[in-house]
Amino acid sequence: MRIIQTYTIILISMLLIVNNASAQELEPRAYSNAPVGLNFVVLGYQYSKGGLLFDPAIAIIDAHSEVNVGVFGYLRTLEVPGMSEKEGIVSAYADL
Repeated sequence: MRIIQTYTIILISMLLIVNNASAQELEPRAYSNAPVGLNFVVLGYQYSKGGLLFDPAIAIIDAHSEVNVGVFGYLRTLEVPGMSEKEGIVSAYADL
């Protein structure tokens, strides 16, 4: 019984100490070196369709959606004294 009390106290202490946990999401290869002078062009398209769910109190029946998304981007690697740098522009268009 004493062991259960000890583990309970430890668990409660840990929950009180760790009240805010956070994480960081990085772009894959965000910090990898790329040769200077490279050009990248990014093209993307997504099509999605399906039904929509609303609160039953709202009188909307048989709602559906179609989504078209297009993405265009350009990226170039530059030389900064002693380092490489990536600069880019991304433009997106969505039709809902």
